[in-house]
Amino acid sequence: MVAIVADSAANLPGELARELGIEVVPMYLKFGERVYRDGLDLTPGDFYEQLVRDPSPATTSVPSPGDYLEAYARTGQTEIVCVTVASSMSSSFQQASFAARSFDGRIEVVDSRSASMAEGFVALEAARLAASGGSLESVVERAASVAARTGLLATVATFEFLQRSGRVSKLQAFAATKLDIKPVFGFKDGEIVPIARTRTRRRALAEIEATTLRQADG
Repeated sequence: MVAIVADSAANLPGELARELGIEVVPMYLKFGERVYRDGLDLTPGDFYEQLVRDPSPATTSVPSPGDYLEAYARTGQTEIVCVTVASSMSSSFQQASFAARSFDGRIEVVDSRSASMAEGFVALEAARLAASGGSLESVVERAASVAARTGLLATVATFEFLQRSGRVSKLQAFAATKLDIKPVFGFKDGEIVPIARTRTRRRALAEIEATTLRQADG
C-alpha cells in the first residue's frame, strides 16, 4: 500500500490524519528563542493564544531532511507520496525531496502549490486513493490534479502580526488599520496574489464568498 506523508502546514485535523493513515511531519514554530513542534508541543489554539499575548516575533521553520526520513520510516512502507506546502513560499518541498533521495524505497514528493487546508485536501485525496489500493503513479497523478484545481482565499483580521514578522512596515500597518483595510488574497501557481482590497471584515468575507462562487462556476 502507498503511504501518505504531509507537513503540518496542511492543517489536517489529527483525528482525520490518523483515520486515513497520513503521517504528519511537524513544522517548527518559534517565539523568540523558544521552539515548538507544530501540533505536538503546541496546538493551533495554543499558538494563536500565544501569538496574541507574546510580544516576541513569531516565525516558522521547516522540517529537516532527518525529520522527513524519520517520518518515511514510520510509515513502514517502501512506496510513499509526500505532500508539501507550496515550494514558492517554503523550503519544505526541497527538504522532503532531499530526504527522499536517501530513503530505501520509492518516494514521490508533490508540491501542493498552496497551504493550509488547500494543501490538506491534496493529502486527503491522495490518502483516499491509496487506501483503495491505488498505485504510486495513480496517487501522484491524483494529488497533482487536485493541487492544480484547489485554491485558497484569505484575509487578515489585523496587520499587527504581519508588522511584527516584518512582512509589512509600521507605516503600512498603521495606514491599513486606520482605514480598516482588509485585503483579500489567494494563491495562483504557488504564488500569493492580491484578489481585492476591501474595507471592513464583513466586506472582505463577502468578497471571499463571491470570488469562491465565481471560480467554482468557471
